[in-house]
Amino acid sequence: MFTYLMNVVVISRLVYLRDGMVGRTTIAVVVVVQTLAVAVLEPSIAVLAYAVLMAGANLLFYRLEQRSSATNGLRVLLLGLQALLTAALSSSAANARFQPWLRATPGFLALYTWPALFSQPVDLGKAGVVLLGFLLVANEANLLIRYVLERFGLVATPMPADPPYLISLDRPAYSAGRYIGILERLLIYILVLNAQFATIGLVLAAKSFARFRQLEERQFAEYVLIGTLLSVLVAILVSLVVRALVS
Repeated sequence: MFTYLMNVVVISRLVYLRDGMVGRTTIAVVVVVQTLAVAVLEPSIAVLAYAVLMAGANLLFYRLEQRSSATNGLRVLLLGLQALLTAALSSSAANARFQPWLRATPGFLALYTWPALFSQPVDLGKAGVVLLGFLLVANEANLLIRYVLERFGLVATPMPADPPYLISLDRPAYSAGRYIGILERLLIYILVLNAQFATIGLVLAAKSFARFRQLEERQFAEYVLIGTLLSVLVAILVSLVVRALVS
């Protein structure tokens, strides 16, 4: 249950991939998606409390973002709160359960669907863990890394740089750096899950080659080095946790 609910949460949070504040319509969609996720659970006080608290948390942090420039830090904190609420609902004390028709679905899929697609049955629980790790290293890691860089005072901005925004990039370079980081983490995630640790060096070498001339500037080199090391560290840690859970 925890894996299912957290997958819904992080999928809905993909709206944070783009820069800047999200609008009211966007946050309303996030709230609706996360609320509808509990429709597959049997009705109970715990499920109702979870839906209300999740909606309230989203709306509260949305209001806080309107008054603060530290949006990445707030979004990381929100994810932590949502993970705690989801863990509480998934605990034995809450006694939350899937609807009876859904509890029979995994067995039905394993019997009739997976043999036609794969050589052996697929564990849906483990597949959900792998998907969750994939989503965490793609978007949530991006928010965490940007927040840490902000704390170091190494913040790239597509606008003329003013303290603490010490590094100025044009908008295409700024956007490219974000997507390079996402692809880098996803590749590392896949490589670690397949125990291809040595190949990680090739990924980092390719990134360094693309930024070779810009690395001559000390401040930009520090920004890239800290960002890359954080990116690799987060990707490896998530990958190792997922690998331990599915092995």
